Amino acid sequence: MIAHPNGVVTLFARSEAASGAFSFAGADLAAYPHLVAAFRQPSAPAPRTDLFERALRSLLSGLLLAEPSEAG
Repeated sequence: MIAHPNGVVTLFARSEAASGAFSFAGADLAAYPHLVAAFRQPSAPAPRTDLFERALRSLLSGLLLAEPSEAG
């Protein structure tokens, strides 16, 4: 039961650690004109919601409401 919340926390921690700057240096982008256009004119950022809190709250609520399975 502890593994599920631990996994969610680890997933978010790794995502935050990996969110550093990304570079396309050395990549041939000529084959991907839509990707190049998207990075030249990025859209406005979406409002940031607290996804971590929402995910952890949903996980814990689901664990508390789940009925124990019957052995046998």
